[in-house]
Amino acid sequence: MIPLFKAVLILLGIFLLTGCFSANELIRRFPTDLWVIISSAIVLSYALQNSGLIESFNTLIAENSHAFSPLIALIAIYVVTWLLTELVTNNALLR
Repeated sequence: MIPLFKAVLILLGIFLLTGCFSANELIRRFPTDLWVIISSAIVLSYALQNSGLIESFNTLIAENSHAFSPLIALIAIYVVTWLLTELVTNNALLR
């Protein structure tokens, strides 16, 4: 079995060679906004890992886990997810 990305590239190459798509049509239909959002999220995740922020966050949670109720944990996860979503989509719009 081959990876999905390679299979898609092969399929697009076949479509271009057989004339199902023209190169201009493929470029016009390419979802650049979606790719910018995905690449921004990947870059942000690498930055968080390499800076040590994730490790610090894990340590903070482990040391204070007795103080968190399930409701507080759910609210914290919601707020962090909301902030990261706003950050990634706003970075994608600034391109």
